[in-house]
Amino acid sequence: MKNEIIFEEVKKSKQIVILVPGASGNVTSKRFDFLSKFFKEKGYSFLRYNFWKNDKELEEKTLNEIYAKLNETISTIKSKGYSKIIMIGKSIGGGFLLGFDNSSVDLMILLAPAIGFSDNNNVDEIKDLKLSNIKKYFDIKINEKVLRRIKIPTLILIGDKDNVVSIDKLEEMSKLIKDSKFKIISGMDHSFDDDKSRENILNLILDFIETN
Repeated sequence: MKNEIIFEEVKKSKQIVILVPGASGNVTSKRFDFLSKFFKEKGYSFLRYNFWKNDKELEEKTLNEIYAKLNETISTIKSKGYSKIIMIGKSIGGGFLLGFDNSSVDLMILLAPAIGFSDNNNVDEIKDLKLSNIKKYFDIKINEKVLRRIKIPTLILIGDKDNVVSIDKLEEMSKLIKDSKFKIISGMDHSFDDDKSRENILNLILDFIETN
């Protein structure tokens, strides 16, 4: 459907980046053009799929529906011959990826992933609820066991001006992932829209991808 998908293919590339947005969604908008331009110039195909177009549409979805769509998208990409699949998740999109069975992808890059962390993982309990029935996204909770089962290289970035996600809590979570890197970006808030830090972030991401 129009405006649902932008698939920017680099011919002969076997590597692809898939973007999972924050609550505001709308990955096909111009605000993500810098990411697609950067990765295409570096030889990576780039897929923008509107898993949800805005926060209201997200609230009408369940975790089961989101994870089913992620699996469907990944299966389609693999059928096209891609051998290296890289997921980038922003805010709640990154939180969803932490709770996702991510063994079917090769790398994860999470920009201030937003999800609850406690002794009890409640994803199975709430997976069929519309997200509108959940008071706040941090009420979706994963635990140590969920994080320890992540075996793929994972880069977690957060800004030192983030007022949504706890830096200390996220660093604690990062340490439970076997092969993870955790970086704090000076001057960046939760939006990751600071042009001054953009080049630094893109270089961190590229270095991570190319060394894994």
